[in-house]
Amino acid sequence: MKKTNYLWFFVAAPLFCASCCDDRNLDEPTPQPTQQGATAVNMRIKASYDGQPFVLGDGYAYGSAQRILFNRVQFYLTNLKLNDGTKDTKLRDAIYVNLQPSHTAAPTGTGMYVLKLDSIAAGTYTKITFGVGVSSDFNNKKPSDFPASSALSNDGEYWTGWDSYIFKKIEGRMDTIGNGARYDIAFAYHTGMNDFYRPVSVVFATPLVVKSGVTTDLPILNIDLKKVFINGSDTIDIKSLPTADSPNDRNHYPYLVRITDNFKKLFQ
Repeated sequence: MKKTNYLWFFVAAPLFCASCCDDRNLDEPTPQPTQQGATAVNMRIKASYDGQPFVLGDGYAYGSAQRILFNRVQFYLTNLKLNDGTKDTKLRDAIYVNLQPSHTAAPTGTGMYVLKLDSIAAGTYTKITFGVGVSSDFNNKKPSDFPASSALSNDGEYWTGWDSYIFKKIEGRMDTIGNGARYDIAFAYHTGMNDFYRPVSVVFATPLVVKSGVTTDLPILNIDLKKVFINGSDTIDIKSLPTADSPNDRNHYPYLVRITDNFKKLFQ
């Protein structure tokens, strides 16, 4: 049966969180077979908001008269590979990025998400490729199909009603007055299903040399979360559309696709 593809946007509620708000740590990567000359790399993601350091729970300007804060930013990246110009080297099948530990208020937060990936072949690489979300070859499976060590094994990140993983979660509150005194609207954007997977390719400014026996830092992936909602002249009006949960709603669908495409652009 053909699946209906769409992006879900729900206002957070206790019933909703009971089914899909799972805070288990999925950042630990699955151990990989050791390769000859293998070493480790650190994958690094640094979030900001309009050039400012990003901190969960802090308020930021949203347009000229509103403010916004985030309390959850989590997402899957799958099919992560390094490329040397001729061939790919797999980093991981899937990782689950949770910005909460790294992007909280000081001194707890470091301001940088870092994940060490071991058993990576030494070499000189020119780019990294991955997909935002869960690629169809994995998304057409279920959490029970993966070992417990896999980021794809968590039932809490899978919706059986839609036969799909939850690709990303962006949640927070909006102050519609803009004075920072009262954040009166809760929002939660959750995406999923195959048509909302987006491939990404990032070419390094200079070739990356990964040496055997030395842990190498990958170039930082800088993501400006403002651009998920305000990208050039395109502004998502959260206040006017606080919920969109119908796959057949012709008004919701193009609106929600904009958010998916904007999230991909964060990495490019």
